[in-house]
Amino acid sequence: MCNTTKHIMKLKIFAAATILFCVNASAQDFFSWGFGMPEPQPKEKRVKFIYDAYFDYKFDNREFDSGKEQFTESMTLYGARLTPSVGLQVRQNANVIHKLMAGIDVMKDFGRHPSAVAASPECDRGLENTRLFREITMYYGIDANLGAWNVKGYAGIFPRHLAEGDYSQAFFSDSLKFYDNNLEGALIKAYGPKTYLELAFDWDGQYGSYRREQFNAFGYGKYIFNAFVSAGLAFKYHHYANAAEYGSVVDDAMVQPFVRFGFEKFCGWQDISATLAWYQSLQQDRRQKDGQSNPGGGEFTVSLRNWNVGIENRLYYGKDLMPFYNYVDDGGFKYGNNLYAGSPFYRMTPVNDSGWHLYDRLEVYWQPHIADFMDLRLSIVSHFPDGFKYAGMQQKLSLIFSLDKLLNPSNPTGRAVRRNISRRDRRRGTSEYDGPLFGI
Repeated sequence: MCNTTKHIMKLKIFAAATILFCVNASAQDFFSWGFGMPEPQPKEKRVKFIYDAYFDYKFDNREFDSGKEQFTESMTLYGARLTPSVGLQVRQNANVIHKLMAGIDVMKDFGRHPSAVAASPECDRGLENTRLFREITMYYGIDANLGAWNVKGYAGIFPRHLAEGDYSQAFFSDSLKFYDNNLEGALIKAYGPKTYLELAFDWDGQYGSYRREQFNAFGYGKYIFNAFVSAGLAFKYHHYANAAEYGSVVDDAMVQPFVRFGFEKFCGWQDISATLAWYQSLQQDRRQKDGQSNPGGGEFTVSLRNWNVGIENRLYYGKDLMPFYNYVDDGGFKYGNNLYAGSPFYRMTPVNDSGWHLYDRLEVYWQPHIADFMDLRLSIVSHFPDGFKYAGMQQKLSLIFSLDKLLNPSNPTGRAVRRNISRRDRRRGTSEYDGPLFGI
């Protein structure tokens, strides 16, 4: 055999060996050559123990003497809440996870303790630090990866912060979300290409003695067309029904379509945007034949943020979104914030007025990024209702720690989900304050 033939045979043998090796090694990590074969990864347990903890610290100093406290009282709300929970996670397959969770809700208003005066209504051992327990949380959750969509659902008693929609304060005030920490009902969320959707149902009250049957249904949706334009809709329906001793059924519904224009791509800022929104409410006090009221109005919001310092200005021009605020029901109780969960400044004027008015809310804040599992925000908020009349200001500090964000920085199915929404920041009757607590 000549040398040429020998070389050809060697090349054929080498090529065959290379092809055979590549076929056998196709699933291997080729970057491990020279470092040994990669160790096999242990298969994740189908059922495992899980835990979570959520801490919320709030300071809110309200000074409304300048506006003669016509919308809400001056006071300082200062407290903290801890919501730990434990449970079981069941992995059905690579794309579907179920979990069962149970926990407690512990909350303290700083400085609030039993009065030393026996005649005081606050001479109550229930205000002692050893009795800070508020509610039990217990819920079922599901996380399903459905191709282009990721769907999450919850049923039971679960933390309100799981609802991620960016609702205006005309819907829910900050203090309401702090004191009414949990939802009792169901929530479903869906993350899709450029899309976020959620729908929640919260059963607020069971029919009973001096306790109204009531529920809240609310939802939020947003679609991002491109880096410049996004649009969406928020809505709520609050059914405020009878107590055993009296009636006065009220329907309170509102929708808010909006469109946002973002300029961050063009200037490199953290946030530079303008948002146009319209509020349309549909309300009815069923006691009266003419008890319908459908006020609405437009809102223009400008947001600027860079170097973790931001300014947000909301200018609303429209009618009083709480027309029944000062009404008294058949039991002699004022509707007030028992009916309306939003900021009372959207009443526009201290008294019922069917005209169009201006309300401006200006917030200056500092919000550094410490970690994905921690949110810190320090802000000053000024209010100008009733045609730009200065009503006062708030100095606010909030700190939120989420253990879940630390343990699960991405979606637990293993597929990271882009959350195209903002995470900004009531169980009625759980707070000792009455009236102004849920003001703003």
